[in-house]
Amino acid sequence: GTALAEHPEWMRLRDERITWRLEQDSVESAVAEARAGLEALPDQLLPMRRLAVLLMDHGGPEGWRESAALTERTLEIAPGNANAWRALAMARSKFGDADGSEEAMREAARVAAGEWRIRHQFALLLSGREKWDEAESELEEAIVLWEQAGAEEAGPRPTLPARQMGPPPPGF
Repeated sequence: GTALAEHPEWMRLRDERITWRLEQDSVESAVAEARAGLEALPDQLLPMRRLAVLLMDHGGPEGWRESAALTERTLEIAPGNANAWRALAMARSKFGDADGSEEAMREAARVAAGEWRIRHQFALLLSGREKWDEAESELEEAIVLWEQAGAEEAGPRPTLPARQMGPPPPGF
């Protein structure tokens, strides 16, 4: 198990097999390949994240729940990973856990307080939940950080959608 983790070539080859299987429009076989990688390295972050991302991108409700559970496992190992917190928020959002999604995104914003993209995503999530005051406050902070990161060179200016009724915007 762990001896394989010391062989980046083995991990690279598994990644190539997963990518090839996806390119052949075989999501099921790509997921099976990722599961085999996780079985071979059950306590390694990379195989956990690889499978979680596949399930998030290509799974239905059960896959999204499994993706969230895998991401929670990665956070037990690396609790300071803001991108994992963001991924957990997205997975929870996909299967309808709005409170859990907000909680995870709030933690992502806390962990990466200086990252304008994550702060902007949190603002979008809050606006989708019609928490406008908090969303606008997060947006203001995201804009300050965006300006510090180089403004237009860092990406498009963060904005919020017009106030509307309804579910959170897709991909918050």
